[in-house]
Amino acid sequence: MKSSLLLLLSVLLLASCAKQPPRTVIQPDEQARRRVVELEQQLQLQRKNTDRWEFYTGCLGVACLVCLVIGTSLGAKTRHDSLLQSRL
Repeated sequence: MKSSLLLLLSVLLLASCAKQPPRTVIQPDEQARRRVVELEQQLQLQRKNTDRWEFYTGCLGVACLVCLVIGTSLGAKTRHDSLLQSRL
């Protein structure tokens, strides 16, 4: 029963798969080509701007990290000197 149902479904599936005619490639007209080129140039410009902002943000992050390290070391040195002065 199960195999005959499977066979029936397989036959129906194969019968429904008719060969499709090949599709023709539609050549874009000149206006569409210009629009594609324009959009690609706009995308390249946006990518350059994004890359530039990523670089600046990375530099700012490194500068903040350096300032944090310098501030921490200055604070530790000041606290150490303050403790030495209070003991005298």
